[in-house]
Amino acid sequence: MPKKRKMILNVFVYLEAFIGLAAMAINRIKLAEQARQTHTLIESERLRTALFNSLSHDLRTPLASIIGAVTGLIEDQNAVYSPEAQQDLLQTILHGAERMNRFVNNLLDMARLESGMLKLNKDWCDLQDIIGVAVNNLGEALTSRPLDINVQPELPLVRADFILIEQVLINLLDNALKYSEQDSKIVVSTQKRGKQVETAVANRGQGIPETDLSKVFDKFYRLNSPLQVSGTGLGLAICKGIIEAHGGEIWAENNKLGGVTITFTIPLSSKSLGRVPVMNEGV
Repeated sequence: MPKKRKMILNVFVYLEAFIGLAAMAINRIKLAEQARQTHTLIESERLRTALFNSLSHDLRTPLASIIGAVTGLIEDQNAVYSPEAQQDLLQTILHGAERMNRFVNNLLDMARLESGMLKLNKDWCDLQDIIGVAVNNLGEALTSRPLDINVQPELPLVRADFILIEQVLINLLDNALKYSEQDSKIVVSTQKRGKQVETAVANRGQGIPETDLSKVFDKFYRLNSPLQVSGTGLGLAICKGIIEAHGGEIWAENNKLGGVTITFTIPLSSKSLGRVPVMNEGV
């Protein structure tokens, strides 16, 4: 009996220890879940605050300029404005609408990324075409700047979502415009490197502290700048999400002569459908 009693006591000791460990594990899981929920709430609050601030500035500002320009045109009953002045007002309306469109697109893209609903519509794409469309979509804000576009001869086609890669380039070009002086050059280049195509957008503006180079792709990150820069701080985070969804990489680095280059890659398919002609032009 003493041996049996001892064995039973040992079993109870082991059971108690096991129950204690299980309880600790359950506690850790609960604490981890609480921490995750707290982090989610904090991120949601940050997003809410950022969206509120953006709605109060990035939408109201272009809306105010659009309303002002439209009001001026409507009230111009006596043809006070010259044709040139009327054209300027129309350009103001166009620029305001384009700015609002980019802002809304970024919000929609971030919502899709956050919800996991981003679906790639891949097809064979010519990066030269995507660059051209992105430049055209930014309009006069970009074409009035010194701009160099360099595409490697016989660059292979890539399997990608044309619209999403276009949005990446628009965000990178818009970012380059915001953080550089009005008369400084912007350079866009793309070339084949190994089993991927590498595209870079470089400006000659303000550099980024080395410790912050990886942070520029975080949501809501904003670089301190003496220039008046608007935006939500979502543009580069969206670029990162889209490029990683394509299986590529994106990174930022400071230029030796000042400014920043942001580079992204898109993997090449083993069944490339051919080559595209060269484009090497300065605008």
